[in-house]
Amino acid sequence: MENQITTPHVSRIIRVKTQQIILPDAPRVYELPTRKWRIQVFILDQDGNEQPATLFDHVIYHLHPTFEQPIRKFTEPPFTLDEQGWGEFGLKIKAKLKFCATIYTLHHELSFDENAYVTDYEGKFPFNRTKLRKELMNSGDVPIFNEDEISAEQITNLQKAIHLISLSDVDTIQKVVNSIVTFTPVSEEINKKSHKEEEFVILLSQLPNQLINKICQIVLASSESVL
Repeated sequence: MENQITTPHVSRIIRVKTQQIILPDAPRVYELPTRKWRIQVFILDQDGNEQPATLFDHVIYHLHPTFEQPIRKFTEPPFTLDEQGWGEFGLKIKAKLKFCATIYTLHHELSFDENAYVTDYEGKFPFNRTKLRKELMNSGDVPIFNEDEISAEQITNLQKAIHLISLSDVDTIQKVVNSIVTFTPVSEEINKKSHKEEEFVILLSQLPNQLINKICQIVLASSESVL
């Protein structure tokens, strides 16, 4: 998959779902049955569930040139393409991201080996735009990019987390650190470091509210006697 990457970014899985059936009453071509097929585009959330790919402005399918209209554009999720034909072929699916110029090009194979199958592609999505970050939050955690955009609830949770951590013992702090470094966007940034001994700094204010809440729960569970 080809894409334009703008940093900072988070990873999301783009799922292309393909379904096909034989049309028994349609004429055969070169002794091959005519099939009706459908392709749709989704985004997977952090639990692996399919979600509407609302972060895309539109999706364009580039079909085999023998089709009467080989280029098809759709603007509403799940960007459903319905067609029929007798042959398998490779096609390009170009998904245009909202609020910026980024386009993701997926190289997809239309196959008749199975009645239904999915193909997953990893995409890197920028989160430095407020509207796009809100779209990304529909499918998982997104770090805070601009500290000026921290909500009142996030400020309260940050203050609570800082207070609880200051009262914690070494074991509890280690649990907190583990929860942060195993958080997907953070672990991706760590893995990009060329040298493992290179210093890595992250602010609590960069963490999403969901992770801050998790940290508070860890500390509360470990220090009830102190509180």
